[in-house]
Amino acid sequence: MPYGDQRQGLLRRVELEQKILQSNRFSIYAQAVYCVNRMLREANVGISEQAYRSISQNINAVAEGRLFETSASLSEARVFSRDTVSAIKAGDYKSAAITASGVVVNALGGPLFFGNYDRNKLTDIERHLYDSFHF
Repeated sequence: MPYGDQRQGLLRRVELEQKILQSNRFSIYAQAVYCVNRMLREANVGISEQAYRSISQNINAVAEGRLFETSASLSEARVFSRDTVSAIKAGDYKSAAITASGVVVNALGGPLFFGNYDRNKLTDIERHLYDSFHF
């Protein structure tokens, strides 16, 4: 199982929730992570150490303006891809299905959901250049 000990995976979910609640900077990304994390915690689905570290770093980077929301979501898709492969190799197909759905949600949904939000954070000249390349 990519989460190691299931209890540890659930504890990481609680820590992630606390990290978001204690943050004094708002981001749509952190709010989306909070909702999904809480839902999965209540369903007793843990999170791997590498996913926990990556998401925690992304939350900070987005809040500080060093990373766009879309980039954070795509980063999650990459980490969940690794977790999916690890779960398949371990024969844990339930975990593989859960993490594979995380890949899909983040790889497809993240850019669609966060793309316009990120666009609106650009300066006027950056937005004009962005728009000139995207019809």
